[in-house]
Amino acid sequence: MNDRTKHIAKSNRGASTWEPYPLAEETIVAGKPNAKVHWLRATGEGAAAYYAGLWSVEPCTFDYVFAMNEAAHVIEGHVVITQKGGPTIELRAGDVASFPKGAETRWEVRERLTKFFVDTP
Repeated sequence: MNDRTKHIAKSNRGASTWEPYPLAEETIVAGKPNAKVHWLRATGEGAAAYYAGLWSVEPCTFDYVFAMNEAAHVIEGHVVITQKGGPTIELRAGDVASFPKGAETRWEVRERLTKFFVDTP
């Protein structure tokens, strides 16, 4: 094995190593999120630092401010996301979206949502 292949991570939505990803109580508007994450990459080095993984949440409504830039691909579910002072978008399985760092949003998860995400500073 060379140095490049030891850094490859592989998974799928049936991953068995999910961990809780608690949302701050004050951000939850309705429902019980039971959010969880399955990390593919949770660290990086220098300017290339990034986070990638799968994230899942049950139907609920919550407020969220993006701490990083994020690109996301919805694997399953349905969510309506409203940006404060901006547009409302509706995402379903197969949709891809990009969110800027600092975006203030409200998520209305209508069906259990699972997404693949990549976050960068």
